[in-house]
Amino acid sequence: MVLDAGQTGSLYNIASESHHLHSGFVRKLEATLRRRVNNGTGVILEVGSDADLYYHVLSSYISKHDKFGVVDSLGEVS
Repeated sequence: MVLDAGQTGSLYNIASESHHLHSGFVRKLEATLRRRVNNGTGVILEVGSDADLYYHVLSSYISKHDKFGVVDSLGEVS
């Protein structure tokens, strides 16, 4: 997954709000993204066996901030 500087910042904000997941994955992701945000650069993330962890972080964030029924729509897709 190739993210530009703006997208990296957005994913950093999502990771920063995901401490409730108590995950080493989230802490590592946040630290990696923090460095890139501070440098003003993007990031290349390899999504492999940890794809379910990315999905969990993103779906938890969407669920928390869902105002338009997006979570229900995602359930239909998956």
